[in-house]
Amino acid sequence: MTEPKAKPKTKPNASESADPKKIVERIQQELSKLDGERATEKEVIRERILSLVKLSKGTRQLSRYHISSVTTAKAARARILAYLKLFVKEAVTADELAAVSGIKEYGRRIRELRVEHGYKISTGVSRDDLKPTEYVLEDLAPNLEEAEKWQVANKIRKKKGSGESRILELLKHYVGKVLTGEQLFYVAKIPSFRRRTEEIRSKGGWRVATRLTGRPDLKSSEYILETLERVAPHDRAIKDEVYSDVLKRDGDSCRGCNWNIKKRAKGERKQFIEVHHIEHHKDGGTNNEENLVTLCNVCHDVVHAKDVQGSEFWSWLEQRQLKTKQLEMKQSSA
Repeated sequence: MTEPKAKPKTKPNASESADPKKIVERIQQELSKLDGERATEKEVIRERILSLVKLSKGTRQLSRYHISSVTTAKAARARILAYLKLFVKEAVTADELAAVSGIKEYGRRIRELRVEHGYKISTGVSRDDLKPTEYVLEDLAPNLEEAEKWQVANKIRKKKGSGESRILELLKHYVGKVLTGEQLFYVAKIPSFRRRTEEIRSKGGWRVATRLTGRPDLKSSEYILETLERVAPHDRAIKDEVYSDVLKRDGDSCRGCNWNIKKRAKGERKQFIEVHHIEHHKDGGTNNEENLVTLCNVCHDVVHAKDVQGSEFWSWLEQRQLKTKQLEMKQSSA
């Protein structure tokens, strides 16, 4: 006696399941089941939950259909990238990317695009003009150097210790190179990463520069550890807002020689803009704006070597400015 052959399993017609009209019809059918009063019986509750599951599946199918002119990829990451590329340099919302990807962990896929593939994707953490739930693909082409930064950041992020220690490790790893607030936030794993970064500068004495602390060429969300050499302890207690006001007052330039960061040249001694106490801090000089002046690192070293302060400092500064003007006139006439 021969055993009966098993009936082959039938698969739903692919073209039918992908037909947007039929998908919308199925969604409308499930929506009709959700009308009425709140369910109290467990059978009805389950029936409505299953309807919601079908609705979710239907919206994902519609999402894939409507983005199919851009990509037919099944992978969520590829669909996210295709959508971001479609709106390159334009803000798209997290809700859009959730709908396009069809998964809850779309945020991880965005991080993979940055870390593994080097796409520069900005958010509200790295750009002040964006909301926390907005994303912008800044360039169609990936940046391998940025990808490497994210890979290093990912390794540091997994280390034990404080958020501040991880921020400092990333800054030191990329000394002399620009990092974004988003990269620092990523390794810190704490919302207060900006304050911790400020403390690295103000308390630790590390030369972490921003647009407001000596590097006007940086964007508002960019940071750079300029050197592994730390500033003197007496210069560490200046609050960021005071530091910024002094730099703004002095035009982000050295009051002694008019040097600024735009004139920086590799191999030359002048590399940094710093803030100097007119009345030395150790002798009771305050950290107020009135007692502070902007100098380049060379002029700063000179004035400390001469150990002048108060009225003697102003005399030195006047002579320094005079020599600078004479040198500039000589160069212009040459």
